[in-house]
Amino acid sequence: MLTGDFVFVGDVGRPDLLEKAAGAKGSMEASARELFRSVRQFAALPDYLQIWPGHGAGSACGKALGSMPQSTLGYEKLFNWALAPLSESDFVAKVLEDQPVPPRYFADMKRANRGGVKEQSAAPAKVLGVEDLESALNSGMIVVDTRTAQRFAAGHVPGTISIPLNKSFLNWSGALIPSDRDFYILSDHDSDEAIKEILAELCKIGLTRVRGIFPGVVVHDWKTRHGNLEQLEQLTPDELERLETRNGVQIVDVRNPDEWSHGHLPGAIHIPLAALPDRLGELDPSRPVVLHCKGGGRSAIATSLHQARGMSNVSNLTGGYEAWVAHGLETTTEKAPPRSRDKRKR
Repeated sequence: MLTGDFVFVGDVGRPDLLEKAAGAKGSMEASARELFRSVRQFAALPDYLQIWPGHGAGSACGKALGSMPQSTLGYEKLFNWALAPLSESDFVAKVLEDQPVPPRYFADMKRANRGGVKEQSAAPAKVLGVEDLESALNSGMIVVDTRTAQRFAAGHVPGTISIPLNKSFLNWSGALIPSDRDFYILSDHDSDEAIKEILAELCKIGLTRVRGIFPGVVVHDWKTRHGNLEQLEQLTPDELERLETRNGVQIVDVRNPDEWSHGHLPGAIHIPLAALPDRLGELDPSRPVVLHCKGGGRSAIATSLHQARGMSNVSNLTGGYEAWVAHGLETTTEKAPPRSRDKRKR
């Protein structure tokens, strides 16, 4: 069975998106109950049935998607929470709990799926130079640097944001770039074919307003004209522990809600990456900010968003939450921050 967004490896689809992303109020619980009944009917099929889902790990279409490309119904009955013997009310509560923040483009996607959409294609984008980059940034345009996180951290043009061109590129582009705004791409992959591929990928989620492409060499050109590039500061877990003890640093956890609920740093502020552009105003700009995720990838993107908004006292936690735990430092599952934030886990 090609299960699409219905049954995944380890999870099932999200019944909350029509309400959360497209504003169809009151649809979330009813959809969850419909999903419960559909899953129960599905479970009656033979165990040898092969399952080929539409998405895997890293997708925002669920909270616990496995990385295997396919499974069987018998395997899912053993390991997929949704196929466990749950009551309808327990299923509804669990499927609606701790779902990831919907990327921005999900709202457009839901409306298009219901009402249709005009055919769209990626418009040709010109390759531009450093003077065009200066003009774009001075006018407040979005410039997305698609180089690797390591290259961005080592030196980037101030005002640009980092969304590396990897398997999560579309996910975070759709979450962070408004579909109704023009924007630019900065890329090391600047051949005609590479540019066409990038534009075609963005077109899949409705991001068709790319005004131009800056080749990677503009970073060097910018440095030649302006003297210095901006760097992304990294902190180790031990450095963060000492820093927060002395200076009252704001620790921002950009992981998904289910990751947060399983454990987080004491005193941390939870703002999932997809929600960050709309919630940066919640932070005190006079205090240092350290961002982290599971391993450092998402928080590097988040740190670039802070820098692009003019916040200079901001750092990324090297290795993220996993590194913090590996260093034996304190974690908690408490919703409210504990009073003491300088104790090591015993």
